[in-house]
Amino acid sequence: MLGSAMQAETVLTVHSDIEEGLVSLRIESGLEQASAARIAKLEAMVRERDELLRLLSVHAPVGFFQTDGAGRLIRTNARWREIARLSHIAAPRGVWWQMVDPGDRERVVGAWKAAVRHGCEFQEEFRTNTGAGWTCYVRTRIVPVIEGGGAVGKCIGVSEDITERRRLESALRRAHEDLERKVKERTAQLQAANMELGQFVHVVAHDLKAPLRAVSHLADWVASDCASQIDANGHNLLGLLRQRVQYMHDLIEGVLSYTRLGQTKEPEVELDLNALVRRVLTGLAPPSNIQVHIPSSLPRVRGVAGQLQRIFQNLLDNAIKFMDKPLGVITVRATRLRNAWQFAVADNGPGIEPRYHAQVFGLFERLRVGPHNDGTGIGLALVKRILEAKGGEITLDSAPGEGSVFTFTWPDAPVRLESNEQ
Repeated sequence: MLGSAMQAETVLTVHSDIEEGLVSLRIESGLEQASAARIAKLEAMVRERDELLRLLSVHAPVGFFQTDGAGRLIRTNARWREIARLSHIAAPRGVWWQMVDPGDRERVVGAWKAAVRHGCEFQEEFRTNTGAGWTCYVRTRIVPVIEGGGAVGKCIGVSEDITERRRLESALRRAHEDLERKVKERTAQLQAANMELGQFVHVVAHDLKAPLRAVSHLADWVASDCASQIDANGHNLLGLLRQRVQYMHDLIEGVLSYTRLGQTKEPEVELDLNALVRRVLTGLAPPSNIQVHIPSSLPRVRGVAGQLQRIFQNLLDNAIKFMDKPLGVITVRATRLRNAWQFAVADNGPGIEPRYHAQVFGLFERLRVGPHNDGTGIGLALVKRILEAKGGEITLDSAPGEGSVFTFTWPDAPVRLESNEQ
């Protein structure tokens, strides 16, 4: 069947050459013509591929090179010769690593030989052998071509000039180091200034407390020894004097507490909030017309006892002090979040206008709520600072006549600050 098909494709071709006076007959099979067409097509594809490779070789921003299995150069493009500082040689020979700076050569060649030995891809960054007093950096990638016997027959490599990238990386690194140095210097300056300010505050507080004690003792002496000589108005004035002395004392203590925060690092321990909050409430001794509702079981948290005690004391004290209802109700709530506990102290007091919500947390900011205006303006500022140092936050939800809800979060772990110590 195959033979008859081949015979059917056979044609008779007559070739004549009149000048020679010869007539020849040539028989060609259709299969031979088809093979010749396929070969011609393959040759065209090869030429197209070679032309594409030539264009890539000429115009690509990276250097191409080919070596034998031992690393000896077979062909290179102009960009590779430029990177290797071999532009003066049209067809360089020898090993490809002649481009490597002598200081990096042992490391690079060792890595390349290990890659060839295992038939793996090679990639390294190194300095080039410029020999001209400046440094250029190259990243080279070489892929081994494995032959039938398993040996590396040749290698195809690509080299890229990364000098500018290295320069930018170096500049960025220097800028980062310079910034770190400046931050450390500035931090040290701020720490010294804070320490000096803290010492100054302590000295001033001590100097202020001494005359306050003297005034307080004098008022007590006058009230005691001259009671019969002072009328009701005089006793009222002495009471007012004692109140103002106490206010100044509280103000000084508040400033001291505010400046001490963060200067000393007290270790955190596990705290039972059931005992802590009830101890605070006992100390505040709310009047009988105010009910304080505390959950039967508050959580245990990690923290500094004095800080949590100050937070609850300020929030509960404000709720009690500014209560304007015949029957006051204060509620403490605790809610578990993903990585923190959320606490709320709610009351049915006079409430605060929304425009003052941010102001109440400012230092020395005092609002007149009802008939009371005897706060120091430090309590809520101190609460906010404690919570921010811990990594938590505090918010206020309130409106006039609708009471107030102070909500704060207490993270499980303290906030981690970048240390200057390496």
